[in-house]
Amino acid sequence: MKGKTQRPANFDKAFYDLKERPIILNHLPAETIKDREAIDSLVYTEYTKDVNSLDGAPTCSCGTTNTQLGDLCPFCNTRVEYQHMRTIQPSVWIESPECVETLFTPFAWESFHSALSAGKWSGLDYYTNTMYRKPDPSHSKALDIVRRGEKFGLERGYNNIVRNYDTLVEFAAHLIHLKGGNNSRIKAERFQRLFMEYKHLFLCHHLPLPSKIAFVLDKSSLSDWTDGAFKHAMECVRTISGLEREATDERRIANRISAMQTSLMELNKETTGESFGRKPGWLRQTTFGSRINHSWRTVITSKAGVHHYEEIDIPYSQACVIFKVHLMNRLVHLHAMSLRQAHEYIESHTAEIDPFLMGELRALIKSTPKAEGYWATFTRYPTLSRGSTQAFRIVDFSERGSRLSPMTIKQQNADFDGDNQSGGLCNSLKDAKAIETLRPHYGIHDYSKPFSINNAMVLPDVTVGVISNWVEKEDQYLNL
Repeated sequence: MKGKTQRPANFDKAFYDLKERPIILNHLPAETIKDREAIDSLVYTEYTKDVNSLDGAPTCSCGTTNTQLGDLCPFCNTRVEYQHMRTIQPSVWIESPECVETLFTPFAWESFHSALSAGKWSGLDYYTNTMYRKPDPSHSKALDIVRRGEKFGLERGYNNIVRNYDTLVEFAAHLIHLKGGNNSRIKAERFQRLFMEYKHLFLCHHLPLPSKIAFVLDKSSLSDWTDGAFKHAMECVRTISGLEREATDERRIANRISAMQTSLMELNKETTGESFGRKPGWLRQTTFGSRINHSWRTVITSKAGVHHYEEIDIPYSQACVIFKVHLMNRLVHLHAMSLRQAHEYIESHTAEIDPFLMGELRALIKSTPKAEGYWATFTRYPTLSRGSTQAFRIVDFSERGSRLSPMTIKQQNADFDGDNQSGGLCNSLKDAKAIETLRPHYGIHDYSKPFSINNAMVLPDVTVGVISNWVEKEDQYLNL
């Protein structure tokens, strides 16, 4: 049985697989202001005018060399190339100093940090950084972690913790079990199994800093703007840069490595948990939260007058986006516009109904087989029943809201009080044929009673009431 699973990143392998010579941050000098400015140019991108534009001229990563494409910059060791063609990969790395046996990956450091913490006091920082404060006598939970750590034989000092990695894993699992909660024993066992099985990956000699394209400093005359993770990145950089040139005492170097690991952990948490993972984060906005091409979401309203129950009208503005490729094709080939002119015309006439574009949209409908319109799926979330997704034909365009037949909304558990539905356009006869069984009449059969139909075709009470009123008025008129 084939499948995919997540594995911890192998940073050492990624380091040795680099095609360009990497920059080792802790080997660089950081004694003067000029040294620090050179390091900053490797870590983040600075915009001083228009943040939405990139320089057109080719340059190296630090911007010092712009001689000829492909030339190697003697300062940052990257090749001269166009910014929009540059591969998004880390070029600045941290290497474990000679007096420090190894480094922890950010995920491993965060996991141990979480297990050994009591409130704002960090047991991991306490054991790996000899300058970290001892717990306050009134902090019983922190003192309990220290007492239990002594029983496990843990000694303070970064290298001591690295040498006793197996004991650290056992101690962290012990604390996870003590915290209790649902399935605490199972969680502790899984933690111990994970960090013992992938010990060779969680301990490494090289750690990358994210590509400088991920960190932007936007300077304007009014203020400076930075991403939330920027401060953690700079704390990490300031802690580790020039480390082996400035410090000679092994304990001091180890303490700074510990502080760097904590800054890198905060950077990782901010980037993945906030910038990417939270509700307005990149993943929700640009991946999970964005709609695919030729799709739309809109409020539904009823389609009045004589109509076929499979017909649907969609809003003009959304139709201009959904059918943009179709419209551009007509404007270029039938109206002698250039691609730029067609694009600009559609963009500038999408917000308000334009008679010319409305005519082109209706011409698209007439161009379909038998002028029946474009097939599309329409879904009411959450999908609670078979009819939650149905197939309709787009036959016209409205000012706002998607109009559909009252005879179809029962299956979708919808009504016309502000409900939203999501649509997806079919751009080929093959796709239209694939959704054949989603047409509304396929969902009216009662599968629990042979040769009978369910209540999917029941008209809404409001519709029945309107019909009843008209019938009563007609009877009164006839009686006169």
